[in-house]
This record gives sequence, C-alpha cells and structure tokens, in this order.
Amino acid sequence: MIELHLGGEYFFTTKLPVALRAGVWRDPAHSVEFRGPLTTPDAVAAAILYPKGESAMHFSAGLGLAWPRFQIDAAYDRSPHFRVGSISAVTRF
Repeated sequence: MIELHLGGEYFFTTKLPVALRAGVWRDPAHSVEFRGPLTTPDAVAAAILYPKGESAMHFSAGLGLAWPRFQIDAAYDRSPHFRVGSISAVTRF
C-alpha cells in the first residue's frame, strides 16, 4: 500500500528565523476488517468488531521559530476523524 505525502516549507530569514509549513496526504484504510460470509453468529460478531475502514485526507500546517541554540515548532493536523495539535522544543548543547 502506497501512502503519498506532499509538503512544503517557506523559511523567513529575519532576525528571528521563522518557518511556515503546510502539507497534505491521503491516509489509506489500513485496519483489520472482516471479509467473510455472515453465516454464523461468530461471523456476525467479527463483522461488527472489524468493520471496513475508510481512507482519509489529512491537511496540516505548522510554524517554527529558531534561535542559535533553541527551536520551537508547532503543528496542526486535520482529517475527517481527527484533529491533532502538537508542540515541540529542541535545544542544542
């Protein structure tokens, strides 16, 4: 299964360097799903527990600030099923 990602970054070289980022990707359905005949109660239970998954498109945006020895990044990812925000910090010794 192929998962394609497309992203870009624009870096402003100001006194405080700033990076703007954006991306998009298709997340194919990759969960376990039941595909057998519904001829027994166990098969019906398995079909309920393991339904067919759905593919989803993700859109993301991010911002990064960089100092000589420190960096902070923030990002947001949105899809039909999830909305995720994240923040990270990096220090260089």
